[in-house]
Amino acid sequence: MEFAASALQNDRAIVLAAIAPDMAQPNGQPLGPLNSRVRMPVSTSARGLMLRCASLTLRGDKQVVLLAVKRCGASLQFAAASLRDDAEVIAQGHGHVMGL
Repeated sequence: MEFAASALQNDRAIVLAAIAPDMAQPNGQPLGPLNSRVRMPVSTSARGLMLRCASLTLRGDKQVVLLAVKRCGASLQFAAASLRDDAEVIAQGHGHVMGL
């Protein structure tokens, strides 16, 4: 994600699939197109830190940020300022600092 084109860094489905490839939408479908095609040996905490590669818009998307901090609480530092103080986001990240 770090070296991806800005259009990809702003694609919600791709960013969600990079952060949480094992997650699915409520209808059971994968979150994004990468889910079924890309298998990368990336640690859970590293996936959460992919938030730093997301566009500023997606760093302000609460669902994206919640998934990232669930993977790694340290990813909170890359969230939009408005979400860094959000009680639900903070609670989700508690205990998930670097995959704890």
